[in-house]
Amino acid sequence: GGPNLSDGEEEEDLVGGKQWVVTHVSLPPLNNMVGTLCPELKVLRYLKELHVQLNMDVTGTIPSEYGSLINLNTLVLAYNALTGEIPKEISNMKNLEVLQLEQNVLSGDINFAMTMSKLKELSVEYNPNITGTIPESILALQNLSILSLSNTDMYGTLPSG
Repeated sequence: GGPNLSDGEEEEDLVGGKQWVVTHVSLPPLNNMVGTLCPELKVLRYLKELHVQLNMDVTGTIPSEYGSLINLNTLVLAYNALTGEIPKEISNMKNLEVLQLEQNVLSGDINFAMTMSKLKELSVEYNPNITGTIPESILALQNLSILSLSNTDMYGTLPSG
């Protein structure tokens, strides 16, 4: 199967008419997708969920432009072959609740997530180049119930509050 772009919602435009907008993009796992994530998805300003997973031929970096997807509540880019640092611009996604980036070759730290107050799940496990310690500010993420950091190069102890 190809991409699922069927999920959408009606939105009122400025003159009272109706238009359909894309709110969910899900590329099925193991669909033989090859290439990089396209930064042009940033134009889908009403996007709430983006799923690209289990495609080992999806390479390159996570586009920093995705930081402008401020209505996104779920971002799943797991089990691909993504590389490079997790873009700091992801912290602009203030409505993000689920961030699954596990099983890639990403690098950097998780400090970008410390201001994402709605975050319920943060998974970066099996990214051996994720480094650093768990910041004390993680205690401010009161909605965070799943934190997956195994098989990274992070060290130290969980802050206690």
